[in-house]
Amino acid sequence: MAEKIVVYSHESRDCFHIALTANPVVLRVLEIIASPEYSESIAWSRLHFWCVDETHMEPNGHDHFFFFNDRLFSKIDIPSKNIHR
Repeated sequence: MAEKIVVYSHESRDCFHIALTANPVVLRVLEIIASPEYSESIAWSRLHFWCVDETHMEPNGHDHFFFFNDRLFSKIDIPSKNIHR
């Protein structure tokens, strides 16, 4: 999936939209694309991330955006307008 995100970020369309859930597999993919091996190859300004299950709160008070931010958004240079909470 990480390799596909690299490709999608460079396609000729205006942008590419990705819906995020806090599924463990999705969170692992976020960690992978945040790594230098992938993050330096991704055109972040062309990707839009949508947090689709944001209403869920963990017992520690963290919502799902906390996990997305911790694993990806805080580690990359992406326009804030491309992150849809």
